[in-house]
Formats: sequence, C-alpha cells, structure tokens
Amino acid sequence: MKKILSLVFSVFCFYTLVAQKTEHIDLSSESGTSIESDYYVIDVYDERTTGDVIGMIVSADGKGVSKLEFQSDFTDELYTFFRHNYLANTDKAPVIVVVKKLWISESSTETEAYSLCDLEISFLTPQKQQFHEVKIHNELPMVGFIKTHQMNVVQSLQNAMLELNKPVVREQYNRTLSANIGPDSKAGLKSDKYIVADKYMHNDRKARIAFDLGFHNRFYTVEPGTDEEIAKYLKRLRRGLVAGIDLSIFSAEKDAIGLTANFGKSHSLLSNVVVMDNYGSILATGDLEENVTIYYFGPSYWNITPLSRGGSNFIFGVTLGYYGYHNKYSFLNEETIRNGGSFGLGFNLGTDFFISENIALGIKTGLLIGWANKLRENGEVIDLDRKENLTRVDITIGLRLYK
Repeated sequence: MKKILSLVFSVFCFYTLVAQKTEHIDLSSESGTSIESDYYVIDVYDERTTGDVIGMIVSADGKGVSKLEFQSDFTDELYTFFRHNYLANTDKAPVIVVVKKLWISESSTETEAYSLCDLEISFLTPQKQQFHEVKIHNELPMVGFIKTHQMNVVQSLQNAMLELNKPVVREQYNRTLSANIGPDSKAGLKSDKYIVADKYMHNDRKARIAFDLGFHNRFYTVEPGTDEEIAKYLKRLRRGLVAGIDLSIFSAEKDAIGLTANFGKSHSLLSNVVVMDNYGSILATGDLEENVTIYYFGPSYWNITPLSRGGSNFIFGVTLGYYGYHNKYSFLNEETIRNGGSFGLGFNLGTDFFISENIALGIKTGLLIGWANKLRENGEVIDLDRKENLTRVDITIGLRLYK
C-alpha cells in the first residue's frame, strides 16, 4: 500500500511540476562587462539533477508557483556568460566549471521578500583534475520579479569566480597541474593550447576570406507545350557549376563588410536539329549549343555569429551589385554572342566549421536575384519580349581563412 501511495504521490508531483508556468532568466543581457579575474572558463559541465529547472518561485500574478529556467540550454547559457565576462588572455589560467547545484527560491518576512540562490561549483584544470570547490548562498531583497532572480544568479557566479583569486587557490591550481602533467607543460596550457581555442570562440578577428565551389540552379521556367527535347535542352541550361570568393573586414565583433564575386557556367547541346519549311522540306540540319556564363560582383555585408561553444560560426550575408550575363550561342555552325546585365541582390546563409585556429570549412546557400531587360547580340542592342531571368540559387562548400 505504501508503494502505491508513493507512486501516486510521485506522479502527482511530476504532473504538478510539468503543469507549472515557466519563467525564464536571460544571462545574455548581463554579458559584455569584463570582470577582473585571474581565470577564464573553457567549458561548463552540468551535474545537477533538476534538468532544465533552476528554481521554483511565486508566479508573477501571485497565484501558484512557476518553474524558473534559463532562456537557452543550461550549459550554453552559463558558458556564454563566462565567455563574455571573463575574457581570455595569456596572463590568465583556463578552468572548467562543473555545476553541481544552482537553485533559486524565495523567502519572505512580514515586510520584505527575498530571492535566494544556492550555488555549488567544482573547478577543474584543463586536464579535468579538481582543484577547488565553492558553495555560495546569496540573498537579495526583491525589487523586481525576474530581474532580481537574474541578478542573484549573476552575483552568485561572480562570487564563485572571486574565490579563485585567493592565493591559496592559485597554489592549489599550480600544484594540481604539477602533480598531473608536470611543470614544463603549464606555460603551454596557459598560452598556446587553450588561448588558441578561445580566439575563435570570441570571434576576435580582423578579416575573413571565403572560397566557394558548388552548383547553381536558375529559376526561369520552360513554357508548357515545348517540344520534349527542347525542354530538356533548356533545363540543362538552368543548372551548372558556380565558384566564388568573399573578402571581408570586420567592423565590429560580429559584423563585416567587403566584396563578393562569383560566376556560374552552364552548357547544353542538342544534336541533329532539323530545320524544315512549311511544306515539310528539310532546309538544314546541325547542332544547337549554348555556353552561358552568369557573373556577379559587388559590396557585401556579413553578420558572423559564433555558435554554441565557438567551434563554428553562423553566417548571414547581403550584397547588392552588378549581375552580368554572357551567352555564346551556336546554331548550324553560326556563332552568336549575347551579353547583358542588371543590378543584382543577393542573400546568403551558411556555417563555418573550424578545423584550426584560423581555418574553417564552410557550407553556404545563396540566392541571387536579377533580370536583364536588354541584351547585346553581336554588339547590337536588342529588346526582349520577356526579361531574361538571371535569378539563381547556389549551394556551395569551401575553405574559410580568418585572420
């Protein structure tokens, strides 16, 4: 009977927890101010047992209770906070943070309410050897709803990091390093191995060069009722190879401006085309062939945002420039050159995956929009009954160089 009652109570508690309202703390709004410390954080581990929940508080409307969670994934939220507030350099030592407890609750007296934060953290060397542990209990008078709890978490994390500045803790850190990896490795740990990783985590860059190679597909349509072979011929012209380069200089931590250039090539051949008159007589036979080059160049803007732990960057780009068209057209051994162009508007989305400090492999999808109103045919301007649709989508991969 006791087991049944225990099971019913557990199910009731679980249902109650799931059914609660959820409030969120956003530590990113508390990021950006460098805090004095002898250490910086290279990773965050979560050893709590409460999942995404970091507290239970009275709901904003005063009716019932609400769960409290971070705005994003627990370890990502904390890592981003540490990364932006405890900046890495060669004078600091790298540490790993292991969170064993982080819980927000509330208490009140007859006249005042308080936010309570209980925090337990173990600090590890880069080789995952524990050298210090702290327990923080912090109380703040409630002067706002979520904002007070958010500030309490920030103060508790700051107090935990300040513990590391004590001389005795630094001695423990150095002894742990010496005992586990030897004194000759300490300089390398602090300057080469871990600072290198944090450079691209912080996206502290001056320039980016991207080389791309892939495929493009244009958006023009083939009219219904077109002869099957001609339709296949036109569809082959829509697809082809594309190559490009982007040169950009960072104007801010995540913003870059530069130049974009690319070109795509497509080819189609239809053999043994027969030209007949109205009476069915054959006038000529021969091949129909086109070699099309579409090219683009212009200024561009890029937003480059580090993802998760900094091993990759999300890329968004916009560009506006000149979109050119060149067609080498051959029929019955007579060659015709058509060319023209227009303004082009481009959008790009992609991801760069770092394989070393300054080198990444990237994948990108791009949309380039443009139409040509007029073309030159063998030097003479011709008006088109319908605009030449140059719009295309590109899917490319390539090498990225950061400096």
